[in-house]
Parts: sequence; C-alpha cells; structure tokens
Amino acid sequence: MTYGWAILVVMIVGVVLWQLGVFNVGQGNLVTTGFVKMQPLTPSVAYRNQNFTASFTNALGTTIKLNNVTLNESINRNICTTVTPNPSFGNSVKAGGTFTVVSATCPAKADGESYDLVVIIQYTATMGGISTNHTDTGHIKGQGEAY
Repeated sequence: MTYGWAILVVMIVGVVLWQLGVFNVGQGNLVTTGFVKMQPLTPSVAYRNQNFTASFTNALGTTIKLNNVTLNESINRNICTTVTPNPSFGNSVKAGGTFTVVSATCPAKADGESYDLVVIIQYTATMGGISTNHTDTGHIKGQGEAY
C-alpha cells in the first residue's frame, strides 16, 4: 500500500504541474488577459509579419452589433491602422457566435519577436428592447510566427 500511495501522490503532483503549464516550455506562449464578454479563441490567434488574425466568441448572452475594433501594439506603441471584422461593422453576432478580427497593417513582427496587442472591442447590445453601448478591452501577448 505504501508504494501505491506514493505513486498516486506523484501522479497527482504531475497532473497539477502539467495543468499549470510547467512542462509546456516552447509551446504556445500565447497569453490573453482582461477580456470579459468577448472571449478570444486562442488557437485562432496568429501574428505573421504585419498580419494579425484572431477569432472571438460572444459570451454576453445576447446578440451584439460590432461598432469598432482597435488594435494597439503596446511594445513599440504603434496601431494596426486598418482592422476588418468578419462579420463587418454594423452586423450582428448572436450569443455564443464568433467573429474574426483581421488586420494586414500591424507593426511588422519577425518570427519569435514578442508582441502585446491591446484589443478594444466596441459593440451595442440590445436587451428587452433597450440598446446599450459597451467596450471590452484585453491584451493578447505572444510571439510573431513565420509564414
């Protein structure tokens, strides 16, 4: 029984360390913070040269209308001048639905070069016939990728 308990404890410690990301060295150094209702789908995030793409889920619980999306690269203090969401501005995204933010005008990042994008999503939500404007802001931090 002593060895059985020791093996169980080692396995539990190993699983906890794995969940904390201790063993993920060199794999997916992407971090997202600050987002509340518009949640980034981390597997969809890519920053290649000047091209940034990320998909988000509308976790608000009601349909929204996208009004504006701003991408600011905070390391070198430059903005992505043209941001295009899909669906486009003014169109609706259902609760639980997704939308993709694309920009081909971000500051150039080489393979492995760090970035910290401040993403500002402005949208209108309508509940009970009352429309209200909202802003969700967060950071997406990672490293540029090769084509």
